[in-house]
Amino acid sequence: MEKARESEGVMNEILVFSNTAAHAQARQVIAASAAAGMNGSLTPGKAEVGFHNDGEPWVEILSQVRGRDCVVIATIAPFAQGSVRHSVNDMAMQMLILLDALRNASARIVTVVFPYLGYLRQDRRSGKVTHRTAVSARVIAEAVEAVNHRTPHACAVEIHALQVEAFFRTMSFENIPALRTIADQLPAEAHRNAVVVSPDRGGVDRAAALKEHLGLQDLAIVYKSRIEPGKAKAERIAGDVRGRDVIVVDDMIDTAGTLVSAASFLRAEGAARITVAACHGLFSGPALERIAASDIDRIYVLDTVPPAPGVAEHPKITVLPVAPLLARAIRSIRQGESLRSLGKSEPR
Repeated sequence: MEKARESEGVMNEILVFSNTAAHAQARQVIAASAAAGMNGSLTPGKAEVGFHNDGEPWVEILSQVRGRDCVVIATIAPFAQGSVRHSVNDMAMQMLILLDALRNASARIVTVVFPYLGYLRQDRRSGKVTHRTAVSARVIAEAVEAVNHRTPHACAVEIHALQVEAFFRTMSFENIPALRTIADQLPAEAHRNAVVVSPDRGGVDRAAALKEHLGLQDLAIVYKSRIEPGKAKAERIAGDVRGRDVIVVDDMIDTAGTLVSAASFLRAEGAARITVAACHGLFSGPALERIAASDIDRIYVLDTVPPAPGVAEHPKITVLPVAPLLARAIRSIRQGESLRSLGKSEPR
C-alpha cells in the first residue's frame, strides 16, 4: 500500500524540462509554484541539454518519463553562456531536439511554454520592396508540431500578433497576457495620473489594456512611418501629453532605436516623465547605450529573455520576474482553464 501511494505521488508530479536559455526560468517557475501552494507538484526533470563542440545541440533525458506528465519551458532568444554566445537559431534547434528526445522516451508533454518565442515578428508576407518574404512565424509553428505531434498545447508570453495562434494546426496555442503582471509591479509614482501611450497603431490594444489595469483615463497614440525593419520615424500624435507623465507600452525592446525616437518625440510634444513598460527585453546591439542617452526616465521589462550583460545593472532599467505568471499559466492549463483570465483586471 505504501509503495502504491509513493508511486501515485510520483506520477502526480509534473516534470519540468528546459532548453539552455530557460534553465534559470524553469527553476524560478518551480519555486514560484511551490511558494504559491499550487496544486500539482512541479519538479525538475533530469536531462543533459547542451551543445557539441561544433555547436550542434545535444540532449539526453535522464529521468524516467514514460507515460509521465511533462512541461517544456523554452526561451527562443540569444543567450550568453560564459564566453559563448548562442544565437536564437541555437536555442530553437535545441528546443526541437529536446521535444524529440521526450517523444522518443514516451513522455506525455502537457504543454510547451515559451517565455519568449522568437521568429514571430515576420508573421505575414510584407517586405520593404515586395511581398515575396518568408513567414517565419508559420515555420516555427510547423516545426514545433512536426517534431512532437502528440503535444496537445503550447503557449507564449505576449506574442507579437494574435494571428500567430492560427499557424498552429495540430496543437492548441495560446497567448499568455503579461500586462497585468507588469501593472501589478509598477510603483505608484510611475503611473499616478499618467497618459498611456502606444508607440504605433498596432499596439493600441496593448496600451488600452494597460490603461485599464492601472485604472487610468487617458490614452495617446504615436503615428510613425516604417523606414525599414527595426527602424521607424515618429510623425504625429493623437492625444495630449503636454505637461503629463507618460507610460509607453510595447511588446518588446530590441535595438531600442524606435523606442528612443518615440521618447524624443514625446518630450518635444511636452511630456514630463517618460516611463516604458515592455514585455520582452532583447536589448540587442547599441540598445543600452541608446537608452542611457535617451529622454527615457525608466524602463520596466519582464525577464522573459535572460538579461544580457549590463541589463540588470543599467541605471534606467528595472527587470521584473515573469516566473509567477508562468506558474499560474501551467496551473490554468492543468485545470482546463483559459489563459485569458490571467490578463483580466482586478478592482483597484
